[in-house]
Amino acid sequence: MKKTLIERILDSVWPEISKIGEKYKTPDDNKGVPFSIVKLGKASLTIETDKKSSLKIPAEAFAAAIQYLIENGHYGKREACLIKASQTDPGPLNKATRKFTNNTMNISYVLPILASTGVVCIDGKRKNKTWINL
Repeated sequence: MKKTLIERILDSVWPEISKIGEKYKTPDDNKGVPFSIVKLGKASLTIETDKKSSLKIPAEAFAAAIQYLIENGHYGKREACLIKASQTDPGPLNKATRKFTNNTMNISYVLPILASTGVVCIDGKRKNKTWINL
């Protein structure tokens, strides 16, 4: 079976993004929250915030973020996508990834992890934006 472009991208960066103990910060420059990867598997990873809340995020959520940005033409800062990481008023990118975590918001964790590999870029100034970096 042939793999899609998104599957190939994710396969190539998964070993790089799934490092236990790696420290990240959610995208907002003013209110960003530190978190780290505490557990990993072939198809998911678990993050934990400094306040000890944790969330298991399947690889499909990462693939959904990449796919959304590509399909909607969010290439470069000029075509950036609003992140809209909101529990009550989620944007389309947020909705695309949260369906893989029982409607729990995960985009604030997915994007910084993808950004660490260079797959996406993030502008953490209000209103937070992101774009694919291919």
